[in-house]
Amino acid sequence: MLISGGSGLLAVNWAYQMRDQWDVHLLLHHRKITIPGVSCHTVDITKSGAALEIVNHLSPDLVINTAALTNVEKCEKDRDLATLCNVVIPSNMVSAARATGSCFVHISTDHLFDGKKPLRCERDQPSPKNHYGMTKWRAEGVVFETLPESLVIRTNFFGWGPPYRRSFSDWILSAMKNGQQINLFTDVYFTPVYVSELIKVVHGLYEAGLTGIFNIVSSDRLSKYQFGKRLCRVFNYDESLILPALLSEVPNLAPRPLDMSLCNHKLLSTHAASMPDLSTMLEALAADRDNSDLLATIENT
Repeated sequence: MLISGGSGLLAVNWAYQMRDQWDVHLLLHHRKITIPGVSCHTVDITKSGAALEIVNHLSPDLVINTAALTNVEKCEKDRDLATLCNVVIPSNMVSAARATGSCFVHISTDHLFDGKKPLRCERDQPSPKNHYGMTKWRAEGVVFETLPESLVIRTNFFGWGPPYRRSFSDWILSAMKNGQQINLFTDVYFTPVYVSELIKVVHGLYEAGLTGIFNIVSSDRLSKYQFGKRLCRVFNYDESLILPALLSEVPNLAPRPLDMSLCNHKLLSTHAASMPDLSTMLEALAADRDNSDLLATIENT
């Protein structure tokens, strides 16, 4: 298994979760890390030749692209960088996978729609509100044009992250632990999935030989504010520290969809994977606190 974007939160969790079952290789660029039992390679995959060379050298059964620039504001301000990270890199990786006969998985986003309707499904026509969403949509097109048998995953995940890349849930829990008040949006909706469950479901689809677009998300649609409250209850923190706010009232932000929720009916209809409810996944996050300690030991080399 070869994973691009190797130092990112998703890739690191993927490596830890699957390293006992797969020979895992992470592709790194600027950040250099060390994970026991995982091979790391420093490669500039913005160059098509370099991407092809490493994939050809390792000849993996499975190539997973998690590399992306996800900062919405940065994507809006530096459109060339956003295109490089979110379109060029997936293009290079899928082209290399095709050339070597590897299966390809691309991680997309839930940021593809205008936010006017809830629970968008895979066949709905994307209508991104910002450049980040536009580049991720373009990448999906490039992936399927290059290798139609690819698996494209639309998702929004939470979980334990390494010290240099904290997740949304990490940020909330850190603030609660320190007794800090935070504002969470009551008008932004999503369908978050626990990263461990996301990884397990992707492998279920892969093993079933399924291809195309799949929404891998929770069946629970809720606001960021509601998510924070529920997280606090599971971890026994003071939920009064979480204050309601409105994204629609925050000035000078790049446009964002207010409802990013996705429907997972297609996923569940395959019977290749199941999806626990959000409460179960939040409890799993709490039970996996050792993962937080493990990820904190990642060595920057």
